[in-house]
Amino acid sequence: MHIQFIEKLLLFSSGHDNQVKAHMLDIMGFAITDSGSVSQPLLDIILECLLEKSQKMNPSAFELAKDLFRRTSGVIEQFLMMVSFICISELLPVARILFQSFKSKVNVQ
Repeated sequence: MHIQFIEKLLLFSSGHDNQVKAHMLDIMGFAITDSGSVSQPLLDIILECLLEKSQKMNPSAFELAKDLFRRTSGVIEQFLMMVSFICISELLPVARILFQSFKSKVNVQ
């Protein structure tokens, strides 16, 4: 549920004064840090707001997402490391097979 809430706050942040944006950031930050985890859809929303095209289309959402990322970096970093580890561990067997195939084709001992 908090995924849609955070998405709405990020996307509709333009037009609000700095105090309102600070409160929005507090709410989003607490929602992420209190849960202790970041779902893939939520991370996608935050990262999408940090893209260059999003920065041009909605600078307010970009700034808010950047501040949110900084504020919740400890929680987000853990999730990104876990995802990276899973990707690497899934690719490792494929890399071994490719390496063995390469070795056999070039006659490397």
